[in-house]
Amino acid sequence: MEFTDAAYSNYLVTNKIGLIPVFGNVNDQKARGVLVECFPDRKVIQIPCVTLTEEGGAIRYVTKQQPAV
Repeated sequence: MEFTDAAYSNYLVTNKIGLIPVFGNVNDQKARGVLVECFPDRKVIQIPCVTLTEEGGAIRYVTKQQPAV
């Protein structure tokens, strides 16, 4: 399997949660651990993003410039 834009830095942090992409890679848990350390007051949720990276983006890109509700 070949990845295009697979990057753990393509995450999103909100007031209560952090969403981090996962790719079925051995580094998925390590990347989650880093985000947990950086944002200990937020629940960190892993989102499978292999399909999104095939299209050239991931979590940060698909949530970019969303209007407030």
